[in-house]
Amino acid sequence: MAQLIDNRVAPYRILTQSTDSFGLLALFLAAMGIYATMAYIVAGRTREIGIRMAVGALPRHALQLIIAHGARLTFLGIVLGLGGGFVLARMLTGLFFGLRFFDPLVYAGAASVIGCAILLASYLPARLAAKVDPLVALRHD
Repeated sequence: MAQLIDNRVAPYRILTQSTDSFGLLALFLAAMGIYATMAYIVAGRTREIGIRMAVGALPRHALQLIIAHGARLTFLGIVLGLGGGFVLARMLTGLFFGLRFFDPLVYAGAASVIGCAILLASYLPARLAAKVDPLVALRHD
């Protein structure tokens, strides 16, 4: 009987596993895109960070500056994503049987996972910005 159930459920299991894999790949690509964007922003602000450090700012202030910028972008992205998710779920409710329009656990889980991934991707360039030598940054064009 167990073999019969396994044979019947196998196509759905494969579909679920491939969907999970594509979801993880999408999360990884989104985090890498945010990392690249934040690294570009930090590279463009190297001179500003160097001046701040030369005037007396501590490395944690540079870290806070970049993390705060990443957090604002994260918040904006999560708000827009949740809004789009609500609209899309509302449109798809009539097409699929058993699909609920509002599942707070799913929305909270997705927002927290993506938020953590984006903040981690923002932290790495911020950590490099905190180590900027003021003399090198001021010489940098």
